[in-house]
Amino acid sequence: MATSENWAQDVITCDLCVKPSQQFCNSCQVSLCNVCVHKHREEFQSLSHDVVPFLHRKIQLALPECREHPGHRCEAHCNNCNQPACIKCILSGPHKGHAAEELSKTHESKVQKIIKETQLITTKIIPNYQKKDVEIETTMSEAKLNMITLKKKMLDSSNCGIKKLITSLIGWTLSVNL
Repeated sequence: MATSENWAQDVITCDLCVKPSQQFCNSCQVSLCNVCVHKHREEFQSLSHDVVPFLHRKIQLALPECREHPGHRCEAHCNNCNQPACIKCILSGPHKGHAAEELSKTHESKVQKIIKETQLITTKIIPNYQKKDVEIETTMSEAKLNMITLKKKMLDSSNCGIKKLITSLIGWTLSVNL
């Protein structure tokens, strides 16, 4: 991450190699150096590519290529199979008759679900565990104090018992020797 001290030093590199990127494929959402633009287009020649200078890039949802119909991008999401599908798949292919929605809507609903779950975690779950952590620490501190007190009592009673034992031993030895 760039900080206020070194932001000018950070370089965005090509997603296919380690060279600085000057281009961006809006269709695939990948950063490219001038050398890799041709390689990228050839590797995915069945798809259309909108390669622009990096500063003119558009950040958007990258639609995957259909596995069944090369050259087509998956613009839909099959709800039955829980996977992306192109229009041909929905109309006459393996997802014909299945419930489907726009892939962007599926993406947005998943983003909203993540946001909702993150809020639940930060507002309820984490505070609950922090409260429990404090309770456990308090209980442990009390237990340590109880152990220290008990240890003192045991030492005091054993010292008292040892003193009595020593006194009686001394008394016995004196009576035996006399």
